[in-house]
Amino acid sequence: MLTAPGYRVHGAYFAKLAEFAAPEEPVLLEKAYLNQMGMAAKWSEKYFPLYSAREDIQKEIDSQIRYTLPGWLNCDQFCTDQSMYSVFNAADLEPGQLRTAIATAEGYLYTPSQLNFERQVDKSFLPDMIRLTQERGIPLIAVRLKTQSIDEGNLETSEIRQYIAELSDYLDAQGVIFLDYGQDPRLDSEHFRDSIHLNAKGEELFKQILADDLNEILK
Repeated sequence: MLTAPGYRVHGAYFAKLAEFAAPEEPVLLEKAYLNQMGMAAKWSEKYFPLYSAREDIQKEIDSQIRYTLPGWLNCDQFCTDQSMYSVFNAADLEPGQLRTAIATAEGYLYTPSQLNFERQVDKSFLPDMIRLTQERGIPLIAVRLKTQSIDEGNLETSEIRQYIAELSDYLDAQGVIFLDYGQDPRLDSEHFRDSIHLNAKGEELFKQILADDLNEILK
């Protein structure tokens, strides 16, 4: 994710980025959007208003579908959002939703081009993150957490291991601390509530592990 500037910057994530971004963000615009577009997309964005407004149009259509009928039943936008969350998240009526989300993420992040660290790093936000934190005297610490699939014996591919090795070397050369818990034996299957999220027991354990390491580093 550190070297994939086009990851999760569209759709609902675009609104979240806009909330925190300054009015002028040339680095964000260039690396997250312009560098990810082909010439045809750039041309369409410039000369076809409907194309450039496609996300706003889709958002408006989605809003009409989602909120019109509940509104007739005296359930406003907040009421509808809360109900949707309860049905599809809290009640977990879509148990395959997480697996689909993970597969989608891996389908983007685990491609040969994205796993080519040397090719990706200079086009990513990582050099900017390092530069900004160093200019402000902020210690930057990168943390990698284990997943349940690794604990269950689904070994990482050689491409992922190579990427992590190159990332580690790069961060070390830049004076960035890298805490890699990807193979930590203290975290096992009983500490996960699903394939990527820790349960309450796992959170307590990892919180202590991380706190001990940070205390050692920052004291």
